[in-house]
Amino acid sequence: MDYMEIKQQVVTEIKDLLREIEPAVIATITESVKSEYEQTLYEQKLEICDLQKRVKTLEESISWAAYKLGTEI
Repeated sequence: MDYMEIKQQVVTEIKDLLREIEPAVIATITESVKSEYEQTLYEQKLEICDLQKRVKTLEESISWAAYKLGTEI
C-alpha cells in the first residue's frame, strides 16, 4: 500500500466511526439541552396557561360589562 491508499483507508475508517457514534452524540446533546431547559419550558407553559385564563376572564368581563351597558361587542 502506498501513502495515498493508507491515507484514504484511514479517512474511510474515521468516517465510519463518526457515523457509528453520531446517534449517541446527538442523543447525549439532546438530553443535556432538554434537562437544562425542561424546567424553564415547564414554567413558561404554566405562565402561558395562566395568561390565557386571565385573557378569557377579561374577555368575559368586558362582554358582561358591555351587556349591562346595553352594547353588543
